[in-house]
Amino acid sequence: MSEYDFIGDIINYLLHGVSEHIIEELHISKREIFQHGLSAEELDNISSLVSQNAEDMITLGQFINEMLYNVQMTQQELADKAGFSKAYISHLINGRTNPPKYKLIRLAFAMKLTIEETNKLLKIRGFSLNTSLKDKIIVACLDLEIYDLIKVEEALNTVANANESLYD
Repeated sequence: MSEYDFIGDIINYLLHGVSEHIIEELHISKREIFQHGLSAEELDNISSLVSQNAEDMITLGQFINEMLYNVQMTQQELADKAGFSKAYISHLINGRTNPPKYKLIRLAFAMKLTIEETNKLLKIRGFSLNTSLKDKIIVACLDLEIYDLIKVEEALNTVANANESLYD
């Protein structure tokens, strides 16, 4: 590439922005130097997937705050209803603790979340509701809008002799 071609590209950039031609030349020169590289289409696909996944990425704290806002509940009220200290709720929201699955489910009941919202809460931490008897009873309680933790515990202890608990 002569000095003139290089200056012409810079002037073109300043006048019109980076054209697809210049971008493609950059990709080609990278491939020539490193013997591999992503095509413009591959880069676009990666960018698209990353931005799409970014929409789904939410922290546990962000989700809890969003749900608290939706149900018009304070952190103290959540702590009281779920059987936690306010400090524990604060630690959850600030990412200083990673709760186990059934503590998250207690939060879901305390906030009266739907099954879908509960699944999203669990998914953030890498958990899910499964086909175990305990989880089936939990899903039934959520579906029937039985949010009282004492009633949920009763169901877990008596339905089909499950002898399960949210406090294990």
